Amino acid sequence: MNTLLVTMLGAALLLLSAGRATAATLQFDPAVQTVSAGSTVTVELVISDLGNGAAPSLSAFDLDVTFDDSILSFLGFVFGDPILGDQLDLLGLGSITGVLPGAGTVNVFEVSFDPPADLNGLQADAFTLGTLSFSALSTGVSDLGLSVNDLGDAGGDPVAVELVGGRVAVSAVAVPGPPSLLLVLGGVVGWAAVRARRASAGARGRLRR
Repeated sequence: MNTLLVTMLGAALLLLSAGRATAATLQFDPAVQTVSAGSTVTVELVISDLGNGAAPSLSAFDLDVTFDDSILSFLGFVFGDPILGDQLDLLGLGSITGVLPGAGTVNVFEVSFDPPADLNGLQADAFTLGTLSFSALSTGVSDLGLSVNDLGDAGGDPVAVELVGGRVAVSAVAVPGPPSLLLVLGGVVGWAAVRARRASAGARGRLRR
């Protein structure tokens, strides 16, 4: 009987441990997009599957984003979620942030000053870490890669995470289609008609004199 009880308790503990070991997900949003050359590309860096009003929450991240710098040129990184705000600065205490661009890569990091209890209790279970912006230089396809230097929870322990890459396809600058050309031609014809009317009216006026 005692042996059976110990076995059941062991199995329950294993299940609980397995539940805690579930990894968060770090990915780009949108994961895939197509833009035209010369345009600005924006993509959010999103973490999900954290605790819902409980641990684990995120207190620090240090990430490298890679891209093809013959196709994309890095413009900037804005920290925080566009709707929820900066989830590593929930109390307005501030945070340490940094953006370090390189050739075909950019390093972004943030460290929260919020207490662990507030991060665990108030932080959303899914949110945007920040928004990347690029300029589309030339046609082609650039993969977006992710690597983790540090991803820490409120207690300072590593957060297990699954990384999902992204992709940006850059097409040639769009050529005006038939509707646009018709509008242009219509404008030219209208302008010519007005000029012709004015010229005719001027000629009639000279004849009356």
